[in-house]
Amino acid sequence: MERRPTDLVPLLQNVVGLVRGRAEKQHVAVDVELPPGGATVTADGEQLRQVFVNLCLNALDAMPTGGTLSLA
Repeated sequence: MERRPTDLVPLLQNVVGLVRGRAEKQHVAVDVELPPGGATVTADGEQLRQVFVNLCLNALDAMPTGGTLSLA
């Protein structure tokens, strides 16, 4: 584990980019509300990214025929 200051805004933007294609195929709208000034946490960015990807994919599994995935 490599803990260091990590800005959640670009991390979550990357996650949304990774799952957007699948979301579009399933007719799931992706609603993202990110803080304008950023949000920095001390964490392992790669592990945190994987957690968010897994959460988004789990949410998409629960919406096979459409819906809205909201990240805030």
